[in-house]
Amino acid sequence: MCSRKKKQEKLEQVDHIMNKLKPYWGSNMLMIMMEYYIYEFFALDFLKTIPEPPASFGMVSTSHFQVVIKKCKYRFNVFSRIIGPSGSTIQAIERFSGCQLKVKSAETCDLYVDMVTEACENVAKWRFEKVKEAISYVLQNKNNEVSSNQRAEQMVRKRCREIQRAKNVYSSGIFNFDDNAMIEENEDFSNETGHHDQ
Repeated sequence: MCSRKKKQEKLEQVDHIMNKLKPYWGSNMLMIMMEYYIYEFFALDFLKTIPEPPASFGMVSTSHFQVVIKKCKYRFNVFSRIIGPSGSTIQAIERFSGCQLKVKSAETCDLYVDMVTEACENVAKWRFEKVKEAISYVLQNKNNEVSSNQRAEQMVRKRCREIQRAKNVYSSGIFNFDDNAMIEENEDFSNETGHHDQ
């Protein structure tokens, strides 16, 4: 699918979700239903299926591992791509792998992904490999699946936050959204120098 068609498809999905959420405007259920529709439409297929770990043997202990990514090799914000909007992508990687993750971006070219898990040694190694597989998938961004889904998700989150803010100001209001808004190619979801700590 060409880039323009994919963008249009995602914009239509965003509008569809916002229409589905209209009954919840002004309700405490808005953000809960938002998360439901975001998962249904924009969760990454690769990370939806939780893999079955190998049979464990040996003592259970806390294991640590670190991956260093050369972010200067990429033309996009590597930190933001791994974290995702409101941390959704890294949370999906944590569920997929069974590891707790912390991402730290240095002022140099290096970005550090620290992994922690409690498991037997063979399962811990397997989980660390799953983290690396998931990060590789996210950074590879085949057919722009990851970036386009993240941008669309960010649009839904932004619109819902605007509705929530307006709810606190107006008892009843008309919310005009730009249905033809272009999705920006380089939209960041968090600061490059920040970190995600589970």
